[in-house]
Amino acid sequence: MFFFNVPNMLHIRLSRTLDFTIGHLLSKYLRIPLVLFYNRASTWEELLEISCRKVNSWTYRPLNFPSCLVLMKVVFQALPNYQLSVTTITIFVCQQLRFLWRTFLWKGSAKTHKWALVGWNKLISPKNNDGLGL
Repeated sequence: MFFFNVPNMLHIRLSRTLDFTIGHLLSKYLRIPLVLFYNRASTWEELLEISCRKVNSWTYRPLNFPSCLVLMKVVFQALPNYQLSVTTITIFVCQQLRFLWRTFLWKGSAKTHKWALVGWNKLISPKNNDGLGL
């Protein structure tokens, strides 16, 4: 039994009389929080945490540049697909995701320092425009 805008005493009385348990609505559906305002950065926190965990787990493996590109295309670009079909992303979250991806692609780990070998615009442009298709 679900209640909306009903006092707690009425919840208890009705649930005892009808012998129902009081339920709570799901707070997430398919990993997307059910909230009133979807365009907040807080709705993207879980995706950012998952991306951070993946970057941290892969940074200790010796991966060459093509392997990093494949991982970025297959995993990082697939993670936000469903959430982007339902909500809009904020610029702040977009910048954080881009920073994570750049860190993974060029540095490999947060401890090392590497210069970017290819400009970001070249990375994100399609392959038929001489880009790398990210």
